[in-house]
Amino acid sequence: MKTKTLLIAAVMFLGLSAAAFAQATFQVGSIPVTTVVATGNTEKTGDITFTYLSGTVIAGTVNVAYGTGINITNPTSGAYYPTIAAFGCFAAVPPTINTIQSSPGLLIINVPATGGCTGGAVNDSFVLQGVRVQIAGTGVSTVDASISAVGNALVAGQTNPRVITNVAAGLDSVSASSAAQMNAVTGVVISGSPVTITVKEGFLSAFEANAGIRIRFPDHPPTGVTFTFPTTFSSTTSGSQYVIASSTGSTTGTIPSTITSTSSNQEIYYVMVTPGATATTTVENLPIPVTVSNTSTVPVPLEPSITAMVSLAPIFAATPVSNPIPRYAEAEIGPVTLLTMVGSRTALLVPYASRTPGFDTGISVANTTADPSASTMGITSDAVAQSGTITFRFYPTYGSGTQTVTTYTTSGTSPGSGLDANGQVLTGSTYVVTLGQLLDDAGVTGDFTGYIIIVSQFTNAHGMYVLFNDTLTFGQGALMMVLSNRTALPEILGF
Repeated sequence: MKTKTLLIAAVMFLGLSAAAFAQATFQVGSIPVTTVVATGNTEKTGDITFTYLSGTVIAGTVNVAYGTGINITNPTSGAYYPTIAAFGCFAAVPPTINTIQSSPGLLIINVPATGGCTGGAVNDSFVLQGVRVQIAGTGVSTVDASISAVGNALVAGQTNPRVITNVAAGLDSVSASSAAQMNAVTGVVISGSPVTITVKEGFLSAFEANAGIRIRFPDHPPTGVTFTFPTTFSSTTSGSQYVIASSTGSTTGTIPSTITSTSSNQEIYYVMVTPGATATTTVENLPIPVTVSNTSTVPVPLEPSITAMVSLAPIFAATPVSNPIPRYAEAEIGPVTLLTMVGSRTALLVPYASRTPGFDTGISVANTTADPSASTMGITSDAVAQSGTITFRFYPTYGSGTQTVTTYTTSGTSPGSGLDANGQVLTGSTYVVTLGQLLDDAGVTGDFTGYIIIVSQFTNAHGMYVLFNDTLTFGQGALMMVLSNRTALPEILGF
């Protein structure tokens, strides 16, 4: 009985051993992608090659996992679905993709049984190609696949091929030529248009076909100002062609090419439609000439400098996988300045003002932008009706108390007369106030003797100051000096 049992065990061992030695062994290799975009949600991975080494290929599977938190983001069908290229003994009945599990990223390959693999043929292999993964938000610097097999075997030590060697920013920098300057009074662009925005690629091949950039305006342009973008442009370094597109990357339909104060979407998109001859061997520079114009409104409302930010596009989340390819998480660089306003203020100088016991200084600032026409006055008039606030800067004389320079801007609650509810001096109106009233409202106590610089947010401001005593038995005054940088219209301080 004991002998019979031993014989059965031996037969079973030999049978299992034969089965183990019958399975095929695959050698695993990869051609990793050198660098991918850190904010990419559909970045390419390197091809993984499975080469027949020995044994008999039996029906089984190969599992390819891309690591914790790295999701596969290929669509479920179409041109961007991963493929299997089969060669040699695998060509007749090629392996197929069984399942793609997006999160976490896992791909399962069906390997059919084939008796045609006998060894020695260098092309007896199959290659997994075109897998795309989410890199944005993962924090990884490299990506290795984890390979396991059921049915057949893999060469020991080859189960973690590298598929991405490096992760880097897709955009290196954005710059602009000298910003356009616009005279806010006349609406005329003085210089700088078109402004060329230059976007530099982060590394070789960071820009791929159907990828592009988004140019976003954090602040709306002033009323009446238009930024016009070209519908096409070319890379100066590779010749790649870019066309204006929608936020999804589509180049069809009506796509706005201008940004104005009333634009519902303060963004412009471009996508690459034709890679240039050296697109994969040259770091690209994308020059985008932007024309600045004002077609209707004068004076142009005073606003801060108009800037733009740039990001890779189209911008979409990693899932669902039906979103465009490629797609990116938002990562803006910039800002770059496209427009600055000049000639929209007047600066006045009061060389001496005093608030001391028994004395004060009266101040009046007239907004003369309601001047009559040139034909009425008989002289050339550049006045354009406008309103604005006034800012006072008080500079105390050394030894007259605190040396702190105090800044005060009029508001709806400012003292004096001649302001509207927003603290503006309306066109054709005059603001009258005393130095003491302004200092009190600014929270400045004690005596003050010194000079004042007054900046109005309108042109053609004129002023007068009068030093007087409490009993109104003494008064001495003069006209304020109008400061000018002599680069704009008369009476305008261009800053």
